[in-house]
Amino acid sequence: MLGRAPDGPWSTRLMVVMMVTQASIMMARPATTYRAIEIGAGPWEIGLLTAMFGLLPAVVALRMGRLADRGGAGAVLVGSFVPLIAGPLIVAFSDSFGWLAVGTCLHGLGALAIMVGAQSIVAQRSEAASFDRAFGHLTAFISLGQMLGPLCGGIAAAVLPLEGRMRWVCVLSAVLSLLCLPAAIGLGSPGQGARDRDRQESVGLLAMINRPGVFGGMLSSIALLTVLDVLVAFLPLLGQHRGLSPTVVGLLLSIRAAMSFASRLLLERLRRSWGRVSLLVASTGLSGVLISLVPVLHSVLVLAAALAAFGFLMGIGQPLSMSHLAQAVPANAVGAALSLRLTGNKVGQASIPVVVGLAASTWGVAAAFWLGGLLLSGAAISVASSARSPEP
Repeated sequence: MLGRAPDGPWSTRLMVVMMVTQASIMMARPATTYRAIEIGAGPWEIGLLTAMFGLLPAVVALRMGRLADRGGAGAVLVGSFVPLIAGPLIVAFSDSFGWLAVGTCLHGLGALAIMVGAQSIVAQRSEAASFDRAFGHLTAFISLGQMLGPLCGGIAAAVLPLEGRMRWVCVLSAVLSLLCLPAAIGLGSPGQGARDRDRQESVGLLAMINRPGVFGGMLSSIALLTVLDVLVAFLPLLGQHRGLSPTVVGLLLSIRAAMSFASRLLLERLRRSWGRVSLLVASTGLSGVLISLVPVLHSVLVLAAALAAFGFLMGIGQPLSMSHLAQAVPANAVGAALSLRLTGNKVGQASIPVVVGLAASTWGVAAAFWLGGLLLSGAAISVASSARSPEP
């Protein structure tokens, strides 16, 4: 049961938009890996391609957040559909690694823009006391889309003709985003809260970073998102080595996302029981253990169970980092703070997968998952040691 959307019809529409677009994104991303394999790419090239998804977003994320704070959240949201549609189409009809990289880079820009717009709209239209619930609902619907995307992509790959099937999965992704565009128009109309923010003094970048708990929360967010990228990019490669079909791989990714959806619906209750910092540290650390086990689990059922537990724990960290940052800065800097978090995420997405890809090409695909586990474990330790204020 999804529960009632936090704040009325605008919220319901936003949640549906995010669910559909995330499904579109998660249809195209595994298909991009398969397209790269079709043209002869190896682990290093796939790691580089994964990094390209975060390269351009890392440069523009903070500027997008400032624009959202100035009342442009709706424009950022609607504008995201241009690269969300163009990126998969370029991937679909590319026959060289260079053009695959261009399409992936554009797709990453669209994925960033829609997140900046949606997070800013939620923060601007929700009361501070309801941030955990509001961001929990937002990320729950994102997880629902991430569950449906690989599942639909896997089913499409199973029924489409073998020749060129991944091209058509990418085309279907672009069509899905296009169909969702009309529902996104008008979501960013500012209310009284936005007008109040305009009268407040702007907050500098260093001032935001130096606020208690912000830096540690950003480290956790970077690790969580980057490792999820590693999973999405390298699970198809691991599956190919083990003889798993794209449909099975899509189902495994969908199970992960379904459990993230479940944990986000329970987020407010879990946070009240455990406290935000303790919950963030525990979920991040245990996620690191589980992702490290993926390469040594040869039974599909056991692998599905591990990814289910991994997904439940992964689902906790992202909304907690959003709500924590939104409460840690003044109201007129919420969009910038959330974009700063996304900037860190994208820097991680643009750099860490390259290292992971090099490791996987040297020591085998299992190294990608082991490095992901180390990254999450290190982030959990950093969050615990950098928590400088009492838990709320």
